[in-house]
Amino acid sequence: VARDLYTPGSDLEIKTNYLEVEQIVHEGDVISLGDETITVIETKGHTDCSLTYAVEPMNLLICCESTGLIESLTYVNTPILKSFDDAMESLAKVRSYGAKYVCLPHFGLLPTDFNEKYWDMFKAGCDEVVDFARKWRNDGLTIEEMVQEYYNRYWNPLFIKEQPKKAYLINTEATVKAALKAAYR
Repeated sequence: VARDLYTPGSDLEIKTNYLEVEQIVHEGDVISLGDETITVIETKGHTDCSLTYAVEPMNLLICCESTGLIESLTYVNTPILKSFDDAMESLAKVRSYGAKYVCLPHFGLLPTDFNEKYWDMFKAGCDEVVDFARKWRNDGLTIEEMVQEYYNRYWNPLFIKEQPKKAYLINTEATVKAALKAAYR
């Protein structure tokens, strides 16, 4: 589907026959890599199966979308599709881990002196989305109107490089609905 959206008319074969699950992991599982280990941290929010990995002795967290995507030094995208309450629990887990190095999806390593600021920005971004969704509901907007308001506020034409607009709108609807269910605020 991604091939068809990004390169319409392409007949390039996407080979997946060599992809297979070799190990199913859960919260707290430790995978040995010889001198290094990877500890699995369940970080729900974006989806129910989102995971973060702690790599030791590097003191590195490899995060998932449940703890945000940095868009700029002043804005963190909060693509929470399932539960903002779960995302807050995930934030508490990863923040308390105290990693020196934090690797974010679609970005890479944060500067080490930016970690705490990033976690604060993620929390503030979640708060903002939940507050807007509640305001829109109180203003009597329909879900479709809320999705349009969210799109008007957060869409950046540069996003098209990573996600088609149609997919963004589908995810936006899930985010708005999740924000309306949030109980943490």
